[in-house]
Amino acid sequence: MRHQLRAFLPGTVVGEHYGGTMVNGDFSITHDALIADDLDRMQRLQPVRGR
Repeated sequence: MRHQLRAFLPGTVVGEHYGGTMVNGDFSITHDALIADDLDRMQRLQPVRGR
């Protein structure tokens, strides 16, 4: 089963430390910004209620 899961895992993972308290949400970055190594373009996407 372990080898079958590889198709679902990313080839690369980037880590960044954020200090302090953060609200819930996901982080997103465009493919172009990622390729350009422009991690300052990362955005936080907050949960949307009522959908």
